[in-house]
Amino acid sequence: MAFGVGREGKIVHTCRDCSEELPPGRSYCREHYEQALAEYEASLADYERELAEWRSMSDEERAEANDEAESESVLGFAALCGAILGGGGWWYLYATRKIDVLYGLMLVVGVVAIVVVVPPLRYAAGKLTRTTAFALLYAAVLLAVVWLLSKISGVVSDNLKWFCIGAASVGTIAAAVRELLGGNSVTGEPIKPTPPPA
Repeated sequence: MAFGVGREGKIVHTCRDCSEELPPGRSYCREHYEQALAEYEASLADYERELAEWRSMSDEERAEANDEAESESVLGFAALCGAILGGGGWWYLYATRKIDVLYGLMLVVGVVAIVVVVPPLRYAAGKLTRTTAFALLYAAVLLAVVWLLSKISGVVSDNLKWFCIGAASVGTIAAAVRELLGGNSVTGEPIKPTPPPA
């Protein structure tokens, strides 16, 4: 759902893909909804075909597809880790030595390449980065809950520091345990597309 300013200066709902005004609760005009629905139906047909293929696979083939999907996920997180480390190194060297941009870019590319190409390093960096991403997500949710509780509870507001440390620790531990138990792993099974909103 998009918003725009109408003729009278009021905020109005508009189509996601054009500026046609819509009643509240609608996301698309009729033409664009039919187009989005056709794209969804094509994606759904692909999903059903891929799901039938998935169900016809043997256990070994499914395990192989899961391993491949997990390797791609770990590779992506390892590349993110390399980019963060390379970018951090570039920032530090630029702040202390004023290195040229080309050298900074070479540093980032070099660190990403090393992290991605060396298998043990790729595995460790990818798993650690994925765990860190989930830990940050869990901690952020728990810290938001603690903040809300601090607005209604004197006990929480008086001990806010300890509650925040506890929430961040629980988020980190939960993410680490989830990673160790394989809860953060991805699967090769096809994902059902979601229908477009009205």
